[in-house]
Amino acid sequence: YDELRDCGNTDKELDETLCLAEKVGQYNILRPPVLPKFDCPNNLTHNEYLRQLCRNGYKLKCANKTNKQEYIDRVKSELELLEFANLSSYFLIVRDILEYVRKNGWLVSPGRGSCGGCLIAYLIGITAPDSIEYGMMMERFFNRGRVGAMPDIDIDVPKYSRELVIQYLKNKYGFENVAQVVTFHTLK
Repeated sequence: YDELRDCGNTDKELDETLCLAEKVGQYNILRPPVLPKFDCPNNLTHNEYLRQLCRNGYKLKCANKTNKQEYIDRVKSELELLEFANLSSYFLIVRDILEYVRKNGWLVSPGRGSCGGCLIAYLIGITAPDSIEYGMMMERFFNRGRVGAMPDIDIDVPKYSRELVIQYLKNKYGFENVAQVVTFHTLK
């Protein structure tokens, strides 16, 4: 208010500023994201459970690969990065959403965007393409320079199941932990 007054704004503009300020709640987008609680089975930590899922996925999807060491090295590197960035629970939550969608027989995309470069996403069933087989890089999806930010995992579900998925999330993770975000793009 004081800054606007000093800039020569009218009394009406100043009053509108106060009115607007009363309607705006506190929201800090610069703090690290806070994820809802994900309950792991058998009292495992998020990191332990993600590692277990990766081992299971490796056995299912990579057992017949001739370049096994490349897969092992890559998944170890990715796990180290995700654990350092405290993102294990994020991957478990995304996997949970996709399991719910698939359990209900709804179509889901095989994964799009840079998340396809994450071998862990492939091993635990978030994405369908094998990032090593197709030469996709984890660094395009997430790297040490992005620690503190959330990586973007696009989940595409059919329009008819969208509200049911959102309701599932609210029921499981709490209404206060679920938000819908929209992005508008314009061409200029």
